[in-house]
Amino acid sequence: MPPFPRRLLLTTLRRRLISSPSSAPSQPNQEVLDLLVCPLTKEPLRYDVAKHTLVSEGINVSFPITPSGLPNLLPYEATILEHGEGEEEGGARTRREE
Repeated sequence: MPPFPRRLLLTTLRRRLISSPSSAPSQPNQEVLDLLVCPLTKEPLRYDVAKHTLVSEGINVSFPITPSGLPNLLPYEATILEHGEGEEEGGARTRREE
């Protein structure tokens, strides 16, 4: 069986990640968020609603979500958060209820 074409994979992921297409950033699909882990720690990522980013709480780093709806999980594109910056109450919700 031939490998899955990269363009088709990205198109499928983009469609599943964004629940409803619009000009403003929308809530990513929870099913896709459940599959994503931090590329550095391999721990679950938390979606920050206010900043529209994915946060790795273990190392306090945030990964942007591109305007097309794909998460950018490249470590050199990540932003290091100040201590307590990603922990605003009500500004983010956890990816998994633990």
